[in-house]
Parts: sequence; structure tokens; C-alpha cells
Amino acid sequence: MASTTSKALAPLGKGLCAVGGPILAGFLIDADLFSLGWRSMFLINLVLGGAALAAAVKLLPKDTGTPETGVDGLGSGFLAVTMLGLLYGLIDGSGNGWTVVPILAIALGLVSFVLFCRRQRTASAPLIQPSLLKNKGFTSGLILGIVFFAVVAGLLYVLSVFMQNGLGYTPLHAALGLSPVAAGIVLASIAAYRLIAKLGRTLILVGLVVTLIGTGWLFALVLVTGSAGSADPTRSSPAWRCARRRGKPRGRLRELNELTVSPGWPRRRGRPRSSC
Repeated sequence: MASTTSKALAPLGKGLCAVGGPILAGFLIDADLFSLGWRSMFLINLVLGGAALAAAVKLLPKDTGTPETGVDGLGSGFLAVTMLGLLYGLIDGSGNGWTVVPILAIALGLVSFVLFCRRQRTASAPLIQPSLLKNKGFTSGLILGIVFFAVVAGLLYVLSVFMQNGLGYTPLHAALGLSPVAAGIVLASIAAYRLIAKLGRTLILVGLVVTLIGTGWLFALVLVTGSAGSADPTRSSPAWRCARRRGKPRGRLRELNELTVSPGWPRRRGRPRSSC
């Protein structure tokens, strides 16, 4: 009974984190604690991580563990180097140019990933059982999950940047504007948990179709109304001002692309400024 209850509450907990996290991050960015700008949102991890560690020490029962079950330390190290190399290389390369350092970092990450895969085939207690990858259901679900959540997370990032740089919202205002999406995650998680036994894989198709319809609706809304209103806040954005000074007015979609993917926008204390 307790196990069933915990499984039912898990989606709710994740959904609440999805709702509260961006709003709290927006509040911290607006507060600009210690003049850290956007970096202050990482304080959430320190506070919650410290609280979770203290609660674990006090509440979790003592456990001697299973001696024959170990942790693949070498595989964990390869995986850590892989993540660090790829993330650092992509971030530094897109922000500061593709010099030798980011290219070497990405190369190191790829080599470390190859070593990680090889280690998983030889380790006595691998982090990932290679036999799982032979299961088509597991592999296809893993690939679909990676692609889906990458696309959704990327869309939310683009919307957040567009709200702030294009519409002139504060970080907190942008977070509150996206909170219905997070609230929908809460409700959908609870509903999906109850529908898994009835619909099975069909539920995945339903979720993909609903997501596609919502994304298409959003795209049509941007095409038709843009930033809306007669006093278009988009026209006060850095991209629009630069375009006017250069005598090359841009459409809203092109401006959105420049606001979100251009690596050349300089920043000061976490806020964008014009480079014109």
C-alpha cells in the first residue's frame, strides 16, 4: 500500500517542482542577491540539497548494504568526464567561438564516452546493463524520451528568452507566464498514472499528439499576433533596435531566432545589452 501511494505521489512531487522551480528562480533573479544576477538561481540547489542531506541523515534507517553489490567507480568517472567535456565544449564554443579549447573538450568527451561504453561491457557491476539495449521496447522508449524532453525543454527556453528579450518581461513575470505549462505537467502526470494500465503504449501516442497540437497552436499564434498590441514591446528589444539602425527591419520570427540562438549577444550581470 505504501509503495503504491509513493508511486502515485511521485508525479505530483515532480510536477510541483516543475511549477515552483521556475517561479522561485525568477524571484531570485529579480532579487539579484549579492549582485549575482541569473547565477543566484543556483542557490536553490545548495539550499534544497543541504536540506535533503540533513533529512536523509536523520530520517533514513541505517543500512549496511549488500557487500556483493558495488558501484562502478571507473565507469562513473568516464561518464562524468563525458558530461563535462561535451557540455563545456558546446557552451564555450557557442559563446566564445570555436577555438582549440572547446573542440578539445568535445573530443575528450567523445573519447570518454567510448571508454564508458566499453567499460559497461566488462564491468562486474555496470551502471547500465548492456543487455537492456537489446530490448527494442527499452531502446525505442529511451530514444523517444530523449528527443521529446530535449524538444520540450528547448521550446520552454526559447519562450522564456522571447518573453524577456522580446516582450520585455522580468524573469519573474516570464516564469509566472510559463507556470500554466508546469501546472499542466502536474495534472497530466496524475492523469497519466491512472491511464497507463488502460491505454498502455497508446497513451504515448496521445501525449505526442496533444503536444504537437499545442506546439502548432503556439506557432500559429506567433505568426498571427506576434508580440501583440499597438505598443509592440518587441520593437524595443536589442535585436529590433540594431535592425533599425542598420536599416534592415526583421520579421518577428527572424528576430526571435536572433534573440535566442545568436551567440554574439554580450551580457552584463546576466542581462542582455545591445551590441550596436
